[in-house]
Amino acid sequence: MLLVGAAGPAAATIMFNEVSVGTTDPTISDGGLAVSFFAGDPAALPFPADTITDDWITAGNPYLLSGWQVGALGGNETFIGANTGGSYSWKFVSFDIAQIDSLPPSTTLHVDAFFGASLVASSQVTIGDIVNGLDYNYHPMSLSYASSLGFDAIRIWDDLDGGGFGAAFRIDNFSFQKWEREPDPNVVPEPGTIVLLGLGIVGVAALRRKVAAKK
Repeated sequence: MLLVGAAGPAAATIMFNEVSVGTTDPTISDGGLAVSFFAGDPAALPFPADTITDDWITAGNPYLLSGWQVGALGGNETFIGANTGGSYSWKFVSFDIAQIDSLPPSTTLHVDAFFGASLVASSQVTIGDIVNGLDYNYHPMSLSYASSLGFDAIRIWDDLDGGGFGAAFRIDNFSFQKWEREPDPNVVPEPGTIVLLGLGIVGVAALRRKVAAKK
């Protein structure tokens, strides 16, 4: 759902019902703003390497399930990556996140923001187990970065023991706001620019008089 404020930049929310259940590493467009989701490392098999849309926990309400990669210490890390393909940048991203497997108490889920290959911002949320060690509730996460460029990629990840072992999780309601350069009210046009603008107005007026004279 694309939202455009009267004086603000474009924003959208991806619900993951825009593609069929079972779609791996989807690229979803909304109002011309595309987001590519990904994960995966074939070496992590037999775990599913790619992200995939699914709805077995919330029937009829799809979400995106995390994929896997081999961690630095040999364990299987779970993560979801998302990027804009470099065609635009984000100012703000938010989403709901929940577990699939049983997570230990006080598990911390992370999200990192990147511009190009540079890490520019990070956030995290800690969730606790409830009934029978399972917490299927969604928890909100958000990330914003106030800079002159915004950010164009994020990585959502889970490392349960700090040693490269994660548990599957899912996200839904992926919302974002496009970064746009705001005009600086303190910037005054240079005199040369004003002169050129004035000459242009004079030229248009002269052309109109010339055309009128020929009629």
